[in-house]
Amino acid sequence: MNADEILKEAEKRFNQLKKKYKIKTTFEELDKIYYLKDKLVERKTLPVDLLGFIRRVIMEFYTGFANHLHGILFPAQNLILMTESEAFNEQEKDEISKLLKKIMTLASKNNLLLVTRNKLEEAKFIDECVSKWKKEFKPQLEKILNKIYEKWKH
Repeated sequence: MNADEILKEAEKRFNQLKKKYKIKTTFEELDKIYYLKDKLVERKTLPVDLLGFIRRVIMEFYTGFANHLHGILFPAQNLILMTESEAFNEQEKDEISKLLKKIMTLASKNNLLLVTRNKLEEAKFIDECVSKWKKEFKPQLEKILNKIYEKWKH
């Protein structure tokens, strides 16, 4: 299958799953936030378990942020992270810690879904991740990342 065929078939299969499990999120939303189409094309084949694949793509996305936030809170002997950590006061670090906890709560739920393989719960998880991104994670991460950018800029 070429890239266009993969994407067309993936969207078709997703829409079937969306209907079956009453997923609110659209294929386009998943792509806009998590670069789903790129991940599908990189595979060069359709995943057998599309919901599981989407869940893993979402967690890969959030894990990157979680690692960065953890590094800001606990920079150890890393000069880059120590510099970034200096951009935040204790109250801001507390906010970062709370955000990290929310992301890790999703990671823990993802691990549970790896074990249970409950498709209805996976569908709910996808909607939950998108909702949290829009309402909480994106605004908070933009604030944090802008502050880091300003620290490096000056």
